[in-house]
Amino acid sequence: MLARIWCESDLVVAECLRRGTWVGASPAALAAAVSGLVFESRRDGAGTTRAPVGEVGELVSATVAVWARIAESEREIGLPATRDIDPGFAAAVAAWCRGATLAETLTVAISGGTDISAGDFVRWCRQVVDLLDQIAGVAPPELATLARSAVGSLRRGVVSLGAA
Repeated sequence: MLARIWCESDLVVAECLRRGTWVGASPAALAAAVSGLVFESRRDGAGTTRAPVGEVGELVSATVAVWARIAESEREIGLPATRDIDPGFAAAVAAWCRGATLAETLTVAISGGTDISAGDFVRWCRQVVDLLDQIAGVAPPELATLARSAVGSLRRGVVSLGAA
């Protein structure tokens, strides 16, 4: 499974799959949780990102807990820790997945503490789609179906323009 996941946080993805962390989630919550594994905020100042709430927040927190266990194990044996999960894109990608317009989605991002341009939104969203596609290829059937559903919900409008 690990050989078919290509991202910096591949161990976190594999462990979330092994533990069933994402099973039973909504497509929007899965996309939000996965977004933290690829998104990296541009933090020039001392801004803070508000944690998402509800199902999205719970799934992001569960994913962070898996990451924390892995990072602790890595530190214990002297390895560099897997990069931190960044939840700054979670609320925005969940809104987009639920059908929000681009303007609404960018407003969600800004209200959550992440100022992101439309171009950056598209780029990060496509990275989430790419990782969800990878997850769909290695996950058990129920979760693979969920990942494909999230991909279908994300791959629309500006996110689908010019995409291969």
